Amino acid sequence: MRDEKGKITIKSVWKFLRSEKGKKYSFVIFYAIFFIFLFIFLRAPVGNIEEKPKEEISNLPFVTKMVETNNYNFTYKEIINEKEIVFDGTRENNLITINNERDKYDYQEENGELTFLGDLNPINYYKLLSIYNVKSLLKDASLVSKVEFPGTSEFAFNYDIESSVLAEFFGQELTFDEESLNRIVVNCNKDLEVTSINFDIYNYWKQENTEDTETTSYVIELDYKEEA
Repeated sequence: MRDEKGKITIKSVWKFLRSEKGKKYSFVIFYAIFFIFLFIFLRAPVGNIEEKPKEEISNLPFVTKMVETNNYNFTYKEIINEKEIVFDGTRENNLITINNERDKYDYQEENGELTFLGDLNPINYYKLLSIYNVKSLLKDASLVSKVEFPGTSEFAFNYDIESSVLAEFFGQELTFDEESLNRIVVNCNKDLEVTSINFDIYNYWKQENTEDTETTSYVIELDYKEEA
């Protein structure tokens, strides 16, 4: 590839590549450059689209790790016109058990789905026993406010959710003539770990129970306790 003076110049390189021997080298060099370019191209980001990962978009502002990965005790309370119906509960692996003074009821949790293991289910809104179901529900709710309680380092996140969303969640075919909102309050400790969730779903409940004229309030409280 050197010229008559022993120097490598563009002219001498070009002359070499046009020779029979040089053609063999140029073939190898061409494909080497081609594959290097292809490798760089495939690893480069496409365009300038700034899109958050799905996991980040769907994140909630509080932490549910404790009630997802650990076994724990809890209470499930229905407050109807200030009258309380309380069930003590335990989650052990994929089995959720609630009981009152007389009976015990089991629910199997698999892949975020909750199935009642029995004949007579004592609570209408048992789907709320699964934190996975609750998280899915909150993604269709609107965060209204975050409240910090002075002197306690505790927080509350207030959500509004439409009755039509609850109807679909609970598998009910109901129609609503106008916007009907319900309130969900997620209470957290200083580390933003969820400790309890309150569901004031009266506006939805009264549409499902139109013949009941005596009930004026309907609240469900889930209070998560220490590890089981």
